[in-house]
Amino acid sequence: MIVETDPFIARDMSDGLMEAAPGCTVEIFRSAEELADLPSAPAAPHPVIVTKLSLEAIESSGLATTAARMGATIVVRQGEDPPEAVAARGWLSLPTPFTCEDLFELASSLRLRISAA
Repeated sequence: MIVETDPFIARDMSDGLMEAAPGCTVEIFRSAEELADLPSAPAAPHPVIVTKLSLEAIESSGLATTAARMGATIVVRQGEDPPEAVAARGWLSLPTPFTCEDLFELASSLRLRISAA
């Protein structure tokens, strides 16, 4: 699940993720609130939420709570917060701007995390 207001960035990320992780399903949401308003969690075996919100905004918007309810891993696009602060919460980081190679590395990290669980 991608939380992104810019439709071009969302589409680039969606296309790249589907190439990096064939068979994955990508849904795009314009806000954390839109995602939180879903009547039920998406039927994904290993849900992932990618966002560029700050750590403070992730907490205050309820996105962290939504992710926990869904059993989703959060991936934060780098921007306001250092990767170390993201990692301290058990979340992953994605460079901004991102490349296809970055998305392949993210997919690999997620596969490792899933297989270790």
